[in-house]
Amino acid sequence: MDENLRKLIELAVLAGDRRMSTQTDYVHLKHHALPEEIQYTIPIVENYLFALSLFRTKSIENITKAKTLIEKLAFFQGSNGNFPVYLHETPECKDHYLAVQLLAPIYWICQGFQQILGLELKQRLQSTLLKLITYCLSISSNQEKHPPYFIRMRIAAASLAIGKLFSFDDLILKGQSLIKEFETPTNEWFEPKYLADLMVSSQMVNTDFSKSFLKNFWTHICQTWHQGLNSYIGPKLLEYQAGFEPEVTLYDLFLGYFTGNFSKRALKDDPLHLSASLIQATNDKIDDVAPLKSWTGDLKSQSFQMVREDTHAFAFTTQNETWNPAQDKGFSPFRLSWGSLNRIHTLVTEGGNSRNISFSKDGNQLEFLFNLGELPELEDKEKSREISFYFDLFEKCSVKIEGFSATTFKIGEEVQVKVDGFNFTLKFELVKGEGQFLGHFMRGNRPSQIANKGTQRFAAFDWQLFLRTIRRPKNMECVIKVVLKLN
Repeated sequence: MDENLRKLIELAVLAGDRRMSTQTDYVHLKHHALPEEIQYTIPIVENYLFALSLFRTKSIENITKAKTLIEKLAFFQGSNGNFPVYLHETPECKDHYLAVQLLAPIYWICQGFQQILGLELKQRLQSTLLKLITYCLSISSNQEKHPPYFIRMRIAAASLAIGKLFSFDDLILKGQSLIKEFETPTNEWFEPKYLADLMVSSQMVNTDFSKSFLKNFWTHICQTWHQGLNSYIGPKLLEYQAGFEPEVTLYDLFLGYFTGNFSKRALKDDPLHLSASLIQATNDKIDDVAPLKSWTGDLKSQSFQMVREDTHAFAFTTQNETWNPAQDKGFSPFRLSWGSLNRIHTLVTEGGNSRNISFSKDGNQLEFLFNLGELPELEDKEKSREISFYFDLFEKCSVKIEGFSATTFKIGEEVQVKVDGFNFTLKFELVKGEGQFLGHFMRGNRPSQIANKGTQRFAAFDWQLFLRTIRRPKNMECVIKVVLKLN
């Protein structure tokens, strides 16, 4: 086992050990719990992931512990093949897609450790896996409740992998038939959380991503990852902010394995580390694909442009149809990233009141055209903020308005920002329509922030630069140009 993979397995085991109760010998965890909550519940998925991580250490003591754990877990499978989310919910199986999450860990236990399971446990685990895939195939074919893309793909890949493992031709044929649907890119290719799901699925069929059944998938992974920043830099269709930095996902651990560099945020203790046990050894090296300086792309409802520099990177996403930014809290039409392994910084535009946004680039100058939507309720402090930019709070930060310290600015005045050695300026201009506007600089949280809950519900993790409408005609088109210069 190479050093990077060993580090991931150690992370997974440590995450399980920290959450294992000596009274029950189960991992205890409550999904979406507040940091201050005591977590009593026993989740099925995380316990199977912990068992897989114990097996992969190849320690006799850990293997014995893992075998005992999966022997107990098998008794909680429902008659339809699914499992409850938590042990105490037995026999109710409330989450239809929980079975899909269990396919990969149980498959890898069966695939890699048949010889040490013992005949009885081997047969029981095989029966568990076959019931799971049968159930998953039934929900995959449900036309009324059509599962999302990444769920269907995990089922397709698992069907093919399980069929090959146990020499079941019907599962192989079913998997091969379903996999044909996933050859072209979709939104999930630009959402780190779901990219990790696609990578788990891909490795079940072939551990080398360069040989994936997903065409151009490996190239796409390499092009949208910045090794200097240790971060995804592609278009931000769905990504959440967890405090001062982007939320850590399994994708960060996958790419840390490929590059041999893990960002500081990715190594902080997190239940997510249990999922690191799913990452398999591969012959692929991210350096084998030369990074592009820039590229453009299109999906049905979006057009993309991404630019990569040595010290930073940014991506535009243009919606090809009118959209409601209030409904897309994880979506950023523009995202600029800079920083290091120790801290990643981002400048994003999120929320606001724009029917559409267009972008252009000229050297180190970027221009945005915000076509404002219907006149908002101007008495409402939140709704009157028609254009908003956010960047994370940092102690080494300076913001000046035309060279002076201020918290408000007018149309045409330049806002100068310095954060952690990186400088940029913003200027707002009215290019079409009429109106009176005032800019503000204050603390706040971007709409995609997920850390402001519980005891931190009033905490601010961002600086916010926004343009507020004081007045403008109700039925007149209004376009604001924002010029961003990177220095």
